[in-house]
Amino acid sequence: MTQTAQEKFEAWHLARFPGASLSKRTNGEYINLYVGMCWIGWSASRETLVVELPAVEAWDNDGRLDREKDDTADCAIGLVPSFDVRIVLLGAGITISEGPRP
Repeated sequence: MTQTAQEKFEAWHLARFPGASLSKRTNGEYINLYVGMCWIGWSASRETLVVELPAVEAWDNDGRLDREKDDTADCAIGLVPSFDVRIVLLGAGITISEGPRP
C-alpha cells in the first residue's frame, strides 16, 4: 500500500472522527486499536479493488515516441492519455489489471 493511500486514509479518518489520535508505534502500526482496525479495512478494500484497463494499442514505428503519439491523438479528441489514468489509479492504491490487446 502506498504512502499516499495511507495519507488519504488518515485525512478521511480525521474528517470523520476529528481529534482522533493517529500516533504510531515504531513498527508503523497505529497505537489506537480502533484506528488500526479501520486502516486494515481501508487498505483491504483498496487491495481487492482491481480496475481492468484495455491495453494501449501500438502505433506503427514512425520514429515518434509512443507517449508523444498518445498525447497528440488523445488531446485532439479530448481524452486523457491512459498513462496518466494509470498514474492516478496507482497513486490512489488501486491495482490495475492489463486487459487483452485488441
